[in-house]
Amino acid sequence: IWTGLAFSLRARTAPEDTLFIWGNLPSFYLQAERRSASRYFHSVYLSMPVGGAEVRKTFLSDLAASRPKFFVVNKAGPIGGNCPFGELDYYAAFENFSGLQRVLAEEYVVEEETSRYRVYRRNDIPQ
Repeated sequence: IWTGLAFSLRARTAPEDTLFIWGNLPSFYLQAERRSASRYFHSVYLSMPVGGAEVRKTFLSDLAASRPKFFVVNKAGPIGGNCPFGELDYYAAFENFSGLQRVLAEEYVVEEETSRYRVYRRNDIPQ
């Protein structure tokens, strides 16, 4: 699923373009052969309650500067397991990130949605 989506977005972007995937899938950027739109290439720190306000502010500045063509949201909840971040609910954190929701509502359109992910396309990019 993620490899196919990464290949699809690679075909629709130029090497200098950026993407962002909300979740914990850093290999997505390698598969898409595109840079992350932010220094935060996964959403662990963006989803944590401690220290999150400053991190989220920096993240929004990164997005404003790099303007990713596509923003992908992994809709999975906590992944569980022994990982210290296994209990983070990335999707709930995404939904509750009001500054990001505002940016997506103003500058992006939902292009595709499945039970696993949602793809936003910047609204000045032709379909």
